[in-house]
Amino acid sequence: MSGNHKIHFWIKARAHFKAAKEIQKLNDEEEAPRYAALRLRMALECLAYDSAQSANLSYDDMKIWQPGNAIKNLKNMDPLVDQSRTISSKPKSIEECGSVKPESIGSDVRLSARRMDKLNNKLGQLLHEASLYDHVSRRAIQSHEVTKRVNEVIQEMEAVFSGENLKIHVGENANLPCDCGHQMTRRVSALIKDQTVWCDECDASHLAVKDNGLWKVKRRTVAITCPRCEQEHTYPALAERDGTVYRCATENCNSTFKCSFGLHWSVE
Repeated sequence: MSGNHKIHFWIKARAHFKAAKEIQKLNDEEEAPRYAALRLRMALECLAYDSAQSANLSYDDMKIWQPGNAIKNLKNMDPLVDQSRTISSKPKSIEECGSVKPESIGSDVRLSARRMDKLNNKLGQLLHEASLYDHVSRRAIQSHEVTKRVNEVIQEMEAVFSGENLKIHVGENANLPCDCGHQMTRRVSALIKDQTVWCDECDASHLAVKDNGLWKVKRRTVAITCPRCEQEHTYPALAERDGTVYRCATENCNSTFKCSFGLHWSVE
């Protein structure tokens, strides 16, 4: 994150978690667990934001993120950002290293992005009234099940907040400019794993390449055959997601294509 706008999301997460545990202690099986679930979900969101901020994303990247997207896209940002780590030390002397065991300095326990996503969804189900179908089919979540789920999440998250919180982050960033002017910041470890980078501002799709030791991006292209006039044209590629729109370049056609799942094109 650019500038000095450091937000203490981990402290906020711990406060939400502490509040959830206090609420759960109340003798109120009907209401307390659902309020606790809300605070736990906010704690998860803060943990996701904390990891995202630690990867030195630009302000523009942080500005447009929703909490759910922050959790789901952590791995795209940095494959190692959600891994637990332990720091140990040994003497500098080469002669002593062989006989001295490493001394643990502390651990940094984290929930994986995949696990945070599952817990987020698990808690989210508790924050909505069951539908008519759920009630009729007897699938509505009962009070005792709500309490059980909340307790399970608290137990799993306890390890995160009981550790030393060393804030260990190891990685190298690459700043990649998009044609729209937006600065795309990505971890080098993520670029090595997947060279496709799309702009969070305009959805432009790029290919990241290393040139003379520096990471750069080239705009990807996509060839599309118009379902109406059957002419093929090459377009600057956009992020491949439902709703991505292209327009046919054939004169007097100008059909609009909307991408559906699996890159099937429908004409509007």
